[in-house]
Amino acid sequence: MIELQEQREILQQQNNPEQKEQQQFDNIEQATISKIFKELEEIRQFQKKRSLEIKKNKDLCLFYFNLTEGQNCQIDLKEYIKPKIIDEWKDGFIGEVKDTQIIVYFQNLMQNNDKQSKGLNYCELSKIKLFMKSFLQQNNFKKLNFIVQFNNEENQEILQKKIKHRIFQLFEGFFEGYQKQKDIFVFCLLDKQQKDYDHQNECQENNSNTKEGYIYSLNEKEKPSQPKQIYSSQITIEYFNNISENKINVIQMDWYFKQIGFSCISQKLCFINSHNLFAYQTNKLKNLLELQINLNEEAKQYQKIQEYLNYLKQLIQKIKGYINVKNLNLIYFKQLCSYLQDITRFYLKILEENLNQIKDIPTISWKIEKYLSEQKNNILNFNVDFTDNDMNLLDYFKEYYTFDYLKEIIKLQEKSLIFWFEHFESPIPQRLSYINNLIGNQNDQNNQNRLNVLVLGNTRVGKSTLLNILHNPNNMKLIQLRSGRYCFDVIDNDNMFEISHGNNSKTFSIKELQINTGKSDLIFIDTPGFNDTQVEKRLINQIQMFQRINKSKQFVTLFLIDGDVLEQDKTKLLDSIEHFYLFFDNQLNMKQLEQILIPVFTKVNEAIMGEIKNKWESSTMQKCNSKQEKEFLRVIKNKIDNNQYITLFKAEKYFISSLEQLKKDKQAIIDKMMKEEHNEVSQKEMQDKYQKITLQIQNLEVNQQKIQYQIINSDINKIRDQIFSQCQVLYDQQRELNEEFNFQLKLTPSMENSLNIVLKHFSQINNYIDELISYIIINQILFKQNNSFEQIQNSLQKVEGSLNSFDKQEINSEKLWLDLCKHLNLTIDSQFLNEYLSQIQKLEQLNQLGKKIQIEQQKFVNFKQKIDLLQKIVKDTIEIDIKDDIKKNMSFFRWSKEPTQQELEFEKRKQDHKIQELIRKRYFDKIK
Repeated sequence: MIELQEQREILQQQNNPEQKEQQQFDNIEQATISKIFKELEEIRQFQKKRSLEIKKNKDLCLFYFNLTEGQNCQIDLKEYIKPKIIDEWKDGFIGEVKDTQIIVYFQNLMQNNDKQSKGLNYCELSKIKLFMKSFLQQNNFKKLNFIVQFNNEENQEILQKKIKHRIFQLFEGFFEGYQKQKDIFVFCLLDKQQKDYDHQNECQENNSNTKEGYIYSLNEKEKPSQPKQIYSSQITIEYFNNISENKINVIQMDWYFKQIGFSCISQKLCFINSHNLFAYQTNKLKNLLELQINLNEEAKQYQKIQEYLNYLKQLIQKIKGYINVKNLNLIYFKQLCSYLQDITRFYLKILEENLNQIKDIPTISWKIEKYLSEQKNNILNFNVDFTDNDMNLLDYFKEYYTFDYLKEIIKLQEKSLIFWFEHFESPIPQRLSYINNLIGNQNDQNNQNRLNVLVLGNTRVGKSTLLNILHNPNNMKLIQLRSGRYCFDVIDNDNMFEISHGNNSKTFSIKELQINTGKSDLIFIDTPGFNDTQVEKRLINQIQMFQRINKSKQFVTLFLIDGDVLEQDKTKLLDSIEHFYLFFDNQLNMKQLEQILIPVFTKVNEAIMGEIKNKWESSTMQKCNSKQEKEFLRVIKNKIDNNQYITLFKAEKYFISSLEQLKKDKQAIIDKMMKEEHNEVSQKEMQDKYQKITLQIQNLEVNQQKIQYQIINSDINKIRDQIFSQCQVLYDQQRELNEEFNFQLKLTPSMENSLNIVLKHFSQINNYIDELISYIIINQILFKQNNSFEQIQNSLQKVEGSLNSFDKQEINSEKLWLDLCKHLNLTIDSQFLNEYLSQIQKLEQLNQLGKKIQIEQQKFVNFKQKIDLLQKIVKDTIEIDIKDDIKKNMSFFRWSKEPTQQELEFEKRKQDHKIQELIRKRYFDKIK
């Protein structure tokens, strides 16, 4: 068995989403506050009832944890030991063996009383561990032994992982003071899941519940023993002592058992005190601040927007003004919670009303609707009530958290409130969020063998239809609208490219479709239509596509033209061309157009397409509005002449109706009858078929709603192959000519203004982030109750290593923060800090799009100084001669001889807590 520190690392890994295999072993419940308080009350009541003292001192105690559903062992044990102490707790009992031994039995510790794969029930585990703590403190046992019963499994590797993890969960905190060289043994019983009915009956008749067992060493000094056959009638302290040849001597000290149950209780209290109170509220306020309703000073035009902003500012000011952490205690904590509850409820109700009143303002309506739909059940509520009983519970479990830590949590949130209040008129959160929303994350998987294919055109020109054909041509079907017009639809709608049959576009953001043609990977990019895209939305699309193009340096464009409309009026075509040049900010010349453009004529029949080609130069290219339009139309003419275009006919062209198919079958029969007119047998058979088909045709002609349409695979696949082929031709030409595209982004006035304001305040933003990171990391190191000196030093070394990588520009500020979170296993909710860093990194991406801006590099000066100070304080504190100090303070043990090394280690652990407090005091005294 591995050491406890290594076990902690396993537990930390299991909370990492990347460790999928480990996650199945740790199903920690993320309960609501009310449920947590209910569990804490249940634990407290259990403690009051079960804090028992054995009337007669016992020498030996055996703890038995059954993590299976099997009941045979419990029944056998009860019969064998004849338990004298049984209370209303049905899931365990205490029994006496002989005059000197106690057996304590626990079961039903798994979630939903299910198999261990579902995870331990942390509420039950907390009750048991705290009971064991008080039970061991009140009874002076000379020796302890431990048994854990598991279900055996065929996959031994998974079983070993479960065993290691479960043992750590059960015994965390028990053996903190033991020497690393000392082996601590746990006997693991592997319950044989007997499938042989006769053998099971035989075992029951013999009353001998057979199990297989291994001995595990927590310090992994010994490998698991060979499996042994165990009978429940033999489960005694002496029996297992003989097997393991292990003598565990336990010194009964109050401080030694402090860590038992720590992880169970502290996670609940941290969840209450930090995440769901202060960090919770800070995140809610930040989300309200980020709502982009005043980027262009709309508040001057709309009174309701100004009212909303005034109320939001008042809320921040009132919360900020009420916070006072100088004399934090339970009374003030309750008052603070009550105040936050009342003031937030009051203002959020008003703010919600304001949002509903201004959501119809045209320029911002889509932002508010999007926000309200996303946050409907999350943002505009704040329900954290703390009763007197809740406060009593917090007081009862106060040894598992410190108010000093809570003070630092509140200070951390206070800094955010101050920063937001000072920059409310800008406002910084809103503008950073605006830039963040505009600039997406770049796709790092682009390589030289991937080609971006932009699908551009007006709304309802058929972009989504074309992409669905490329995605899966066999998924297409034909439907008839009320107007009588036929059009494409999909059989199975996976919502990847939704087809619109109305007047509005169904595409609201960029979507990608990757297809491997055998020669290249084509990335088809669908975008909202030109003429239904607002300026801000168009800028988002432009940025996202420029990121892709500038990274790969090559691309092709499928330019869709509604041929059915073009036959009557070329206005929409000219409008599309205008938007095309606007989109690329006039950065394409005629030569470049030749290299990227593939015209796609949609919704045409052969006659219409013939007319378009014949009249293109004589009609379509006449009376253009600009030279650019003329050049664009000339490029399309060249593509038509060189057969470098795609024709997507009207939908019915690619389907055959059941009526049409029957007519073809009828004609085939007639032809065959004429060919075989001398074969009487064949004539009779074909005559029957002819009459049957004739009746079917007549029925469909009368009931046309029964007509079905089947896709003609060869025709629709031809479209797909033509597009792939022409994309590849242009791609090869671009590489042969070494043509590379790198577009410069032109910002809208709104984004330009937001960017300038953010850059103006960039120093303050960096200082703010610096302080937040400093507080979070320092508090994690100083207030994590399990930290020993070695762990504090190790944490500081990890922080220093990450800072060195940052100074060498090996990582950016966002990666630095993520590394620190990973190294220190941060439990505090600091999601908004990660968002800030991510938003700032987006500014760097503007440089890659041609908008050269000077961004002040994050230095983390404040953070580095605090880490240096803490390292010096830790070094000075550890230099104390701890061993001599321990010896001077060990007189209360009244030993008649020199203490053993093991006893010194116990006392050192006690001193660890004192010196941790000393380091904290020295540090905070220095920074005041």
